[in-house]
Amino acid sequence: MDSGFFKLYRKFLEWEWYSDIPTKVLYLHILLKANHSDKKWRGIPILKGQFLSSNKKLASQTGLSLQQIRTSLRKLSRSEITVKPTNKFTVIAVCNYLTYNDQEQTNNKQTTNKQQTNNIQSTTTKNKKNKENKEKEYSESFEDFWNAYEKLGSKKKSYDQFKKLSEQQKNDIRQVLSEYVRSTNTDGTYPSRKNAETYLNYKNEHWNDIILKTNGGSSNIKTASQVYDEMLGN
Repeated sequence: MDSGFFKLYRKFLEWEWYSDIPTKVLYLHILLKANHSDKKWRGIPILKGQFLSSNKKLASQTGLSLQQIRTSLRKLSRSEITVKPTNKFTVIAVCNYLTYNDQEQTNNKQTTNKQQTNNIQSTTTKNKKNKENKEKEYSESFEDFWNAYEKLGSKKKSYDQFKKLSEQQKNDIRQVLSEYVRSTNTDGTYPSRKNAETYLNYKNEHWNDIILKTNGGSSNIKTASQVYDEMLGN
């Protein structure tokens, strides 16, 4: 005999066939007889929620008459069960079987919870790795800048400014950095190189400052607005 159990809600008292004693007895019997897992009988698959029987056997097991069995099966076939007769036996299946199979629901819930936990852990790990990779990418990119800039200024503050830059701004800096470094001085003489955190300020965009050459070959750093004002004679 199959082990396990099924659950029955108190709402069953409101079931339309509850006061129909033969139909209620037969339905409870069917719930108890239905397989709680997939099985095979002589090579025939009998799925969970199903079992093999016959009207005669149902009558013998429940104490109901054959007429009562036939009548009740017709009633239950409207929404509670499906009945598929063959030459040798009848396959009876409970509709919405999982509603009554507590163990099945518990297993499904545990499986779902486990999958959700695994998904959360996987997502967290993935996000962590993405963040680490992103930080690593920024660090490598910044280190390239920092070394090329000859480590002038506060590295931490410079990195904070660097992280605020867009990719386009970073690309713009790469285009002009070597010329800016070559044309500026770090010993305090003019034109003096700005601290890296000032140079990287995304609002001022000092990398867009124009490097002008004098006749003597020295450099002069001016903003675009300064050059524009000089052209207008201001």
